[in-house]
Parts: sequence; structure tokens; C-alpha cells
Amino acid sequence: MSVEIKSYSLRDYVVAAGKLDDLNDDIGFIQFMLTGRTTDREGQAIQAFVDVNKNRIGANQDISMARDFDSLIGISQNLLVSTPLSVYPVPIPAAALTSSIHLRWPVVQDDGEIIQTPIHRIPNLQLAAWLTRGQIHICFPSLATREGGQQSKPLTLDQLTQFYEVGLRPTIAELLPEDVSDWAPTYQAELFRARKSSGHMGYQSKMIPGSHVRELGSTLRYYLSAGNIDWANDFFFLHTARGYKHATQHLTSRTMARLKLEEFCTTIGLEENVFEEGEWWIDVGVEFFSANQLCLQWSTAAQSRVVEEVLGIRSEDAVRITSLGSSKYSRDIVSHLLGVSGCRIEPGVRAAGAFEGVYFQLYSTDKALTYNPEGNHHGKFMSISEAMGVKQPAPFITGLQKLFVEAMDMNTSNARIEVRVPFRHACTVLTRFDSGAIQECMLGFRRTVWWNFRAHRLEAISRLLMKQAMGSPEFRVTSDALLLTAASVWLVNSLHARPDDGSAARDLMRAVLPLTDAVDPDPETLLFKGGYQATGGQDSDGDEDLLLDVPYNPYGAIFPRRIILNFEVPRMARDTDTPRTLPPKSFEYLFKGSVGDIEYRFHPVGIIPRGVQPVRRVVTNKTHRTRTFVESDTDPRDVNLFNLGSKGLSLPLPLVDDGSDMEVDDEQTNTSPDIDFKVYRIYRQFLVDMALKSSTTKQGGGPSYMKLNEEERVRVTEDLYNNLKLSDMWNEVFWKVGTPASREQVFRHLFPPKGHETSPKAQNYPTSQYYRDWKALCATADEETVEKIRGAIRKKVLPLKWLPFAGSDRMWNTSQKPKGFTRLPPRTSGPAPHILCREEPSWEED
Repeated sequence: MSVEIKSYSLRDYVVAAGKLDDLNDDIGFIQFMLTGRTTDREGQAIQAFVDVNKNRIGANQDISMARDFDSLIGISQNLLVSTPLSVYPVPIPAAALTSSIHLRWPVVQDDGEIIQTPIHRIPNLQLAAWLTRGQIHICFPSLATREGGQQSKPLTLDQLTQFYEVGLRPTIAELLPEDVSDWAPTYQAELFRARKSSGHMGYQSKMIPGSHVRELGSTLRYYLSAGNIDWANDFFFLHTARGYKHATQHLTSRTMARLKLEEFCTTIGLEENVFEEGEWWIDVGVEFFSANQLCLQWSTAAQSRVVEEVLGIRSEDAVRITSLGSSKYSRDIVSHLLGVSGCRIEPGVRAAGAFEGVYFQLYSTDKALTYNPEGNHHGKFMSISEAMGVKQPAPFITGLQKLFVEAMDMNTSNARIEVRVPFRHACTVLTRFDSGAIQECMLGFRRTVWWNFRAHRLEAISRLLMKQAMGSPEFRVTSDALLLTAASVWLVNSLHARPDDGSAARDLMRAVLPLTDAVDPDPETLLFKGGYQATGGQDSDGDEDLLLDVPYNPYGAIFPRRIILNFEVPRMARDTDTPRTLPPKSFEYLFKGSVGDIEYRFHPVGIIPRGVQPVRRVVTNKTHRTRTFVESDTDPRDVNLFNLGSKGLSLPLPLVDDGSDMEVDDEQTNTSPDIDFKVYRIYRQFLVDMALKSSTTKQGGGPSYMKLNEEERVRVTEDLYNNLKLSDMWNEVFWKVGTPASREQVFRHLFPPKGHETSPKAQNYPTSQYYRDWKALCATADEETVEKIRGAIRKKVLPLKWLPFAGSDRMWNTSQKPKGFTRLPPRTSGPAPHILCREEPSWEED
């Protein structure tokens, strides 16, 4: 069926979605909100195109603006603050500068070469704080090297000790002799004081009067130099005062700018003459707000025009530095709408303009409602584990939805320009520009429309996740369903913050978004520029690299490719050519575990996860599965070891997703799994897992009771368990000869019958790969088949010369005085693993 592309304004799109919701068309609402797909009354398939340009602001709209000073950054050889300082004897590790401030500093290398190094890559520590929003870092260029990487390395314990004992404390002793008794005699003594009984640190600061701040810097330099602390010779101070924009707003006139700048400097304790020392930069902003309560946003298509006007640079330079793929440019898509975005730019020397801009930003203020930096995220975020949790809707979604609904009545958004320039331009930049031209680069949306779009998209995702949670666990953990889960979480977190475009996120986009092989696709349809993938010389056509298809969004919004909703567990539609999946590393990064871990966590057949009494719940991933066995060169690899297929036994066909888009595999649909191969692998893995799960000594980090290392254990065969010379494989062990009944009981614990549920308190079993595979087989095969398979395995297990004395709660018991057991080596004591032997074993002393 042909698909008609229909253009919607954002308002029209929200209204259309609301009508589907009013009709209780749950699937239609989800599909339309997330993919833009719907049908009209005649059954014509429609693909929505969301055209935000219908909301462009004209030059005559009632838009007001205010100028402000937001942040101030200064680099100098001395401390230049005139207010008291709070100095940290032990610097807070998390307070070290690790994020870019878009400034560089010349660093002399060992060979004399000078490299302009990003300041955040120079090793540093936070020395002090001043007032409520000021920080002072001390940076050590001599510790910065070419090999320093993307971030500065933290100072070592020895370096921190030298800094305190050779530099900082002697400085305090000289300047404030009456106060030095409050300073610990050594750095280790201060660490001891700061460390709480819980292991956490209680960092303390000590006040230095403003009258001594200047001397503090110079005296510190003297003592470090006199003490021959060479790595600190060329240190400098980084002064930072942030977040003053609301306290410094003024009209966009140079007269008002000068008055407000003087007030600003006085407020943060900087005298006028300090700006003649060192180098200073200031963040100057202009914020635009609507008298008609519109939510103002920046148009993606017009960003270069704003940059050209504000920086006063040539049009071609403005276009160059706002082009996707430029190393100087980052685009921040807003609310999944490709035509709405902010940006961050480092103009570089050629495009710095008359005001010598070093950093330029366009953004809207609605992000402040969810701004909460954590890890790699700039705003609040939901995890995949929460999206797959037992509580649906997820608490994060409930909270975010409530925020969006409340914001409809209370919050607009302002459009903001911010530029970092040398301090000398503080009163001239952003004072004379064509405000009408800037307004024409904006988009304006009514509050109800802007926040309703977000609320509707979030509601659609929430319903989708609920449908997944209510479906069969077996289908819940299929690759296509998990792909949709990951996409849903990525979309949730992209609603109120810029879309994650890290390596794993890009792999996710390639898997869930439409792809284009166009050589030069429209940049306004892209979230990132495509690239080449190295083939390692294995390309059969002789090409060195493959050009990757690029994820793109041709319909105005981030619309994933088709989603299958009319099935038990919603999932991504499958391509008819090559299935799109996540690479293993990206999967593990996003899901915090492997595919097998996720399958066990959410579909633990026959095993009750921890914390699931009395209700089945999600489990944490504190333990890991055992490694898969490794075939050795001498292993006969006899997959017909049990010869079950020839006796007419077979395993049932795996459950098949009957989604309409599934490509039928004749071999898969007509052939049941190879029962002999399956049981052989379970048995081989069983032999390995018994060795891998044998305990270490009670002291934890001590030697293992078993002599074999891990690589030897993953290669064990029956030979290990048929060797009764226990000194060959054990350092310490308890043994006894088992009765037929006791050996049968051990077998029952190792290979329980169908219907058995493993206790959530059980040890060893839940994380043994063979046991998971056995439980999965029991869950799918009928009881008669399972018992025949157990009988075949029993004939292989019971003749083994020794086995762990397995119980219902653990495979290995190591209690100290087991009744009826003998301990080896002779005349030793203490805990050790318990084994059951068919006859008396031997032992040779070393």
C-alpha cells in the first residue's frame, strides 16, 4: 500500500494524537505518537511530517530581551580575590576540573615544544571556594603530557602529600601562626580525621581572611619552590564564578552594561585592578522572552544567521562552524524535533569575530526544569532497569509526566544566546545587533502545545513499556523487544535533554531509526554525520573501508522505524534483509549486562530470583554466570554421547513470534532443536561448572581449595572426576564414600526434575550456565522427555569417581566439621569443600 506524507504543525499533530486517545485506540495512539504512522477514514496509510517552521516568529512579534553576565573565569599566577576563602586541606576529588571550559593554556613539553592544551586536561585540584558561587582551582602544567588523554589525571597520594606538607601547611604557619594548630600535622593525619567509620569522607574547609589571600598564593609558590617540588613549579590559579545571570540582568546598552559589570565585580569580591593581571573571560548572555507567553525555541535552519549576527563574522564562516560534523559544533535537538535545536560552538581563531569569542551557545531555558548533571547525563535520566522493572508506569516516567502537565499552566521557555569573550569585550558584545533578524531565527509555540507534545510522547512510551511488562517473559527478552526497550529509554531521556549520541547510542540509532545510503543527506534530518567502518582487510570486494548507512529522520521528528504493537510483547519490526541488532559491547553498556544476563534476570525459568518472595521481581546483577566450556584438542566432541535422537526423543520447537513482518526460515520452522547436541552441551558445561564453582578459602583473597586455575577448569573433562588421587587437584578437601542413596540425592540436586523451583537463597546453581540451560530445557520439554533425558545423564554422572556433596541450597558445602567426612591433607583442620567418592581415594604429600 502506498503511504501518503501529510504535513502537520505541532499543534495539529498534538490534536490528531488526542483524538486517537479519545477513541481509546491505544495501539493507534502509540504508533502515531512514536512513528508518525496512521490511517485515514478510507484506510489510506499516512506518514506524518511535523513542520515546525509553521511556528516561525516574525520580526514584529512582541518579544522582549535582557542582557546579563553569567560567569567569569580568570587565570593568574596569584590569588586575586579580596574576600575570605574557604581552603580545603584535603581536596575533594569530585571537585577537580574534568569538563571542558573551552579554554586552552600553553604547556611546555619535555622536548621544548609548546602545546595549547585544554585546561581541563591539565592535572588540577580545587584549592578553595569563595562566597557562594566561586571556586579556585590550582593547575599544574608540568604534569600535563601529550599522553594525558581526554581528561587530566588526578594527583597521586604522594603529590597531594607534598603539596600539603611542603607547601600549604607551611604557608599557613607563616601567614596565620595563631591558626596553624587547627591544621593537621601531616596529610595522612588529615585523611584519618576526614575518613568516617562508614568509609566515606567528611571534607573540611578552613577560612582564610581576605587580607591574607594575596599572600597565600605567593607564599605557597615560595615554599613549593624552596622544597624542590619540581612538578609544581609553574602552577597557576583558575578563578571561576558561575551562575549570576539572574542577578545581573540589564538593558542591552553599553552604559547599563558598564554599571552592571561594576556591580557584578563588587558582588563577587574582585577589585577593578585585578583584571590587569592574568587573563580573564566572561560569559555574556541575552535572553528573549515572549509577552504572549509563547515557548520560544531556536530554529535549526537559522543557527548560522544568529552566529553571523552576534559574532560579526562572514556568512561562509558562520555556515562552516554550524555544520553537522564540524569538530567545533554540537547540535542539541530539542523535544525530538529536528527543526528545533540549540547548539554549542568553539568558533576558533578564524571565526572568533571582532569580540574574540571562544565559546558560543544557543539554548532554551526549559531544560532548567530537569537539569541535574549525573555521570554522562546533563539532565535527569531513566535507566533501562527501571524501564523493565516490576513497577509500571516507571516512577521516573510518572514524575516526568507530572512535570510536563504542570508546566502547561505555569512555564514558558525563553530563547538564550550566550558567548564567552575576553573580559575587555564585556560591555560591547551583545549590545548592538539586529534584534529583528534574531527574532526571525526563533520558533514560538503555545505552552499547551509545547508541553502536550512532550506529555503525549511520554505517555505513548509509558504505555508501550507497560505492554512489554505484561507480556510473556520469553518474548520479553527477544532481541527485537529489547531493542525497542532500549529505544524507548533513549527517547524518554531525549525528550528533555539533548539525545545521547555516544558510541553505544549511535549503534542504537542505527538499529532503530530509518537508514539512508545517500552520499550527502539533508543535514537537518541527521542526528550525527555518518562515517566509515574499518573492515580489517576482510572485505571480499577488496575495499579497505565500508561506508555506513546513516540513521536519519526525514519527517521532522525522531520517528523510529516500524514498531509491531499487535503482538503479546511489542517489538521493533524486523527487516526483510539483514536483522538490525546491537553489537555486544553496546548492548552490555546500555543494559549493564550481557544478553544472557538479561534473559536470566527477566526470564529465569525454574529459578526463583533473589527478592522474589512472594512476588516475582527483577533481580540485581551482583553475580555472573560461569564461563562456557572450552573444547580441548583431545576431546572426542561426541555430540551423540547420549544418542537420544535415535530413540525418538526430540525437543519442542522454540516459541515463534508470529508478527506479520517476520521472515520465515524453513529450516527453523520444520526442524526441532538437535536434542543430542543440546544435552551434550549441558553435560559438558556441567563438568566445567562443578570445577568453576568450587570455593576459595574462607579468607576470600586466599588460594583456592582446588589447584586448577580458571583456564584449566574450563577445559576439564570426565577425567578429572574419575581421578581418585585427590592431591592431583585439591589443596584441601573433605571426602567420604557415598551410598547409592546419597549419590542419587546428589544427582537430584544437580539435575532436578521438571517442575522443581530453585530457592532464591540457593548458591552456585543460579549462576551456573549448565543449570540455567537445564532449567530452560525442563521448562519447554514435556515431563516424560525430561525424565528420559535425566535418565541418560544419570548414567553418565553416577559412575564418576567423585562429585561435590551437593545440597538443595548449594553445590559446594565447606563447613568445618562435617559428620562422617575425612579431611585431607592428613592432620589438618579448617573448612574445605565436601566431596562424595565411590571408593576410598589416595593422597600424596608434596
